[in-house]
Amino acid sequence: MLRDFKTYEEQIEILESRGMIVPNKEEAIQFLERNSYYNVINAYKDIFLDKMVPVEKFKNGVTFDNVRALWSFDKYLRNELFRYIIIVERNIKSKLAHFISKRYGTNNYLDINNFDSKHKDAAKNLAEAIISEEKKQISKNNEMIKHYENKYNFIPFWVLVNILSFGQISKFYEYINNSFQSEVAKDISRQLNRTLFPDEIIRSLKTINLIRNLCAHDQRVFDLEQSKKEISPRICQRDSVKNRLSQQLAKIKVYRREMIFRHCFAVL
Repeated sequence: MLRDFKTYEEQIEILESRGMIVPNKEEAIQFLERNSYYNVINAYKDIFLDKMVPVEKFKNGVTFDNVRALWSFDKYLRNELFRYIIIVERNIKSKLAHFISKRYGTNNYLDINNFDSKHKDAAKNLAEAIISEEKKQISKNNEMIKHYENKYNFIPFWVLVNILSFGQISKFYEYINNSFQSEVAKDISRQLNRTLFPDEIIRSLKTINLIRNLCAHDQRVFDLEQSKKEISPRICQRDSVKNRLSQQLAKIKVYRREMIFRHCFAVL
């Protein structure tokens, strides 16, 4: 059920009625004014709630500062992850632009025959989305895109790559034919001095894209759990918030080592 509008003062009263300690109400209100109740309280309250009672109630001793500290911790993780993901994005775009232009020339990269047969339909959809983005950029007077379109009647991939999303780049590599994937994987393996296979790179790009989107939209990331197929949030079941944060920080360190050093083309 959609809840009624509440003033900041009423929001603080709700928190206190559920057992949260708010030492400095004025400071808490100012914080909610800048960041919103939904993005702070609703997003991070679950690990502070007493799961042993049927109603929503905070554990004994939980303060507003506890939730704010977790929010700040998560914000730090997002900023750190995003900082490195942008480096990875720039590198993978540069690499694909080089190999695609080398193999398919300057204006033949969207030929459906370049893509693996099992991805033909998905590749067609991707090509349509790319063409649509080209038109959108032209309508927005993107000088870089307009220059090549007006002068050559096509846009080289090394130019186009700059307006494509990380998700589109990831799909491009996933859908392209196997021999091209292997060529790129071989070059990455040479740089890292270890063998990487195309399926590993595809999984890595999907994972990075998922985390990139979460970071870009200020979504919760501190308790993401990586599996072989995906990364998904997991609700904390431990009583100690400190222990939980320590565990998740360890996961982030593992993620950075494995995903950035191994799968992200040695950009650190």
